[in-house]
This record gives sequence, structure tokens and C-alpha cells, in this order.
Amino acid sequence: MTDHGDEETSAPATPDGDADRIRWNWNRMCSLVLSALLAVVALVAVGTSPAAADPDGKYPTLSAHHHDDDDDYYDDYYDDDDAPPSERGPTGYSLVLPKGAIESSLTAPHHDYPAIDIAVAAGTPFYAVTSGTATRLYQAGGCGNGVTLRGDDGAKYTYCHATRISAVGRVANGQRLGLTGSTGDATGPHLHLQIAYPASTLRCPKALLVALSKGTAPPPVERLPTSGCSY
Repeated sequence: MTDHGDEETSAPATPDGDADRIRWNWNRMCSLVLSALLAVVALVAVGTSPAAADPDGKYPTLSAHHHDDDDDYYDDYYDDDDAPPSERGPTGYSLVLPKGAIESSLTAPHHDYPAIDIAVAAGTPFYAVTSGTATRLYQAGGCGNGVTLRGDDGAKYTYCHATRISAVGRVANGQRLGLTGSTGDATGPHLHLQIAYPASTLRCPKALLVALSKGTAPPPVERLPTSGCSY
């Protein structure tokens, strides 16, 4: 039997006969093919991972709260930017806007009836003040594009003048509902918010919003005043 020395691809000198040599070469070939396939699978897995596809994090995340709909006001994709924990109240309530985006006083009186108009740049996200069920509201004049949130606390919260609505159905405290704008009867971009409890009895939202902006427990909805916040 011929001795091939240290040559890496040669069959070992010990097997006797052609059958052993063929068997050894076959096993070695199968091992090489398997190793190559595993290497290809590993490269494909790395190349298609989210981190590899977007190493700089430039693309927005499809939110867990996104709803596919034929509504032109829904985004296909949007940042998952629900209210940060710092803007969520200690008792299941959240500030309705990013604190740093608010451009007017939370204690300014509202015209005609209990409510509040909060000046804010168009396109600012607004949030569910508490958990509940959100439905789309549209008025060509007046509210424009809006959301009615029937809170689990028994109150009805109405948001108006939005450019886009991001969520309907069951929503969580602090979940993004849409983007602010100036649709409907509005002279500039702002968020209109009104609170009704019980039924259609309007309540002044100032004490609730001020408490949330300070990170303190808000007063119960039924204790919000029904007057004194309009002119």
C-alpha cells in the first residue's frame, strides 16, 4: 500500500483495500459539504437580522398599536413613541402631550364652555390620558379630525384638530392616539381637549393636566369643576 506521507487530502495508510479507502473519502466529502452548508446558513442569518439590516437605527419601528385600515389618515409606519414613563401619572393617567412640546398655559381659560386649547406645533403626538376605548371622530367644521376616548374611569375624553389618528379600539394609558394639527374650526395648530362626566356634563381639565405635568396624583374626574375655566 502506497504511503502518501503528510498530504492532507490523502486517505490514511492504515485502511486495507479499496472499499475502506472509498468509504473514508465518502465520509470526508459528506463532512465538508455539511460544514459548508452550516457556514452559508450562519451568514444568511446574520445578514437578515434587524441589527445588520439597519445598524444605525434609521428606520422607524412598526408600532404594536398600529392598525391596518383604508383610512388615509393612518400612517403605514410610525415611531413607537408612546408617552415616556416620566409623563405617566402615578395612578393610571398620562399627560396628553409631551411636556416639552406644550406652548401655552395649562390653566388658560377656554372660550364658551369648560375645555382647554393647548398650543402645540403641528405633528406633535398626543396620548390617551387613561386606558379605555378610542373611536374616530370627524367633523368638517368644529372638531375636525378627532378621537373620543371612553375611559375606564367612566369619563369621555374628546380630542380635536388632529392631522392623523394612530389608534382606535382598546388603548392603554399613555398610548399614542395621533398627531396634532389644525383641522376643523381652528386658527392654528393646537390640541383641544374636553372631559365629560357623567354623560354630557363638561368638566374643567386644568387640575387634571397640571397634576400630571407635575407628576402628582390627579384629582378624581368627578371632582373636577364644571365651571370657572371659560369666558
